[in-house]
Amino acid sequence: MIPELRLRIEAFQKEFLPKLPRETVATLVRGIEDMVRAGIGGDGVKVGDRAPDFRLPNAGGRPAELSALLARGPAVVAFYRGGW
Repeated sequence: MIPELRLRIEAFQKEFLPKLPRETVATLVRGIEDMVRAGIGGDGVKVGDRAPDFRLPNAGGRPAELSALLARGPAVVAFYRGGW
């Protein structure tokens, strides 16, 4: 993990976690431990890795293809759950 990101996450946790009920924190910790044991994230994309080409809807619902975006220059890919 990027050192600056790790520091920001640790600062957020130090401020945020004490505000949560103990049961909630325990549930979060168990969930994280379960994911670590399952190996989730171990094979994720690393800095400098090339992403495979894909075609997905963009924020406006129109198809976007990574190779077409890269042909115009650098691309940033962000995933979100969508509108609530």
